[in-house]
Amino acid sequence: MVTHSESSAEVLQDGYDGFLIDPRDSREMGKKIAFLLEDKELRRVFVDRAYKKVMEKYSWSSIAQEMLELYKKLEEQQ
Repeated sequence: MVTHSESSAEVLQDGYDGFLIDPRDSREMGKKIAFLLEDKELRRVFVDRAYKKVMEKYSWSSIAQEMLELYKKLEEQQ
């Protein structure tokens, strides 16, 4: 679960790999927590999807590849 913010959509897709929660709505947060506690399969799906996203977007090799592409673009502009 992640609270709504400017960058939360980059980290989590609501209903796909977690839930976006209004930080001022404790009732909604409680409902989502209870829902996840009851649904083991959905927890597993969320974890698998989130892990895959993190490994694709935020692993060292992925970050290094992005930096390499950025340097190449900068070099082409000179």
